[in-house]
Amino acid sequence: MDTVIDLGSSKVKITTFDQKKKIISHLSEKIDDKENFEEISIIIKKLIKNLEKEISNHIEDINLLFDDNNFFTIDISIKKRIDHIKLPNDLKNEACRECTQIINSYYKDLKIIQSFTSCIKVDKIELKKIPNDLKDHSDIIFEFKFLCISIENYSHLKNIFSKNNLGIKNTYCSSVVRSFNYMNNFKNEKCIAFLDIGFLRSSLV
Repeated sequence: MDTVIDLGSSKVKITTFDQKKKIISHLSEKIDDKENFEEISIIIKKLIKNLEKEISNHIEDINLLFDDNNFFTIDISIKKRIDHIKLPNDLKNEACRECTQIINSYYKDLKIIQSFTSCIKVDKIELKKIPNDLKDHSDIIFEFKFLCISIENYSHLKNIFSKNNLGIKNTYCSSVVRSFNYMNNFKNEKCIAFLDIGFLRSSLV
C-alpha cells in the first residue's frame, strides 16, 4: 500500500492506494490556518487514526504533496559523452544523481523537494525523450529543474509528521504533479503551459 497526504491551503487530504494504484480510502479535513503547525499536526493525527481504523492497517510512512510560497527552482545542465550504450532511463537517472550531488554539496541549506527533466538534446537536437537506438559516442545534454525549499522550512514540516510517528518517503510539489497529470490530455501539442493561481503563490509550468 501507498499513502499520500496532500497538504493543501484549505484542506488536508489523505489517500491510500493498493498495489494496483486503486484507491482504498480517501479522507479529508478542513484547515483553518495553514501556518498553524500545531493545528495541522492534530488534523493529521485524527486522519491517520481514522484511516488505520478504516483499512485495518498501521501507517508508518507517507508520500507528501504540498505547495509552498517559498519554493524556488535551480536549473542545471549536464553533458554526457556516451562511450558505451546504456538504457535510456539509467542514463537519465545517472545524470540526475550527479546534479543532485552538486546541489547538495553547494547548497547545504536547501532541501530538494522534486526534480524533473526540462530538456534533452542529443547531438544538439532537442528531443522529448532519449531514443532507444542511441548511438555510441553521442553527446547528450540533460537540463533538469530542481524544486527546493530551505532546510528550516522542511524541518518544520518533517516535525509535524515525526510527532505522529510518520516518516516521509517522497516529497512532491502539488502544482507540478497536477500539471504533469493534465499534460497527458495534451500529448499532441507542441507547447503547453499551466498557470496555477494559489492564495499565496502562483506557479507557471
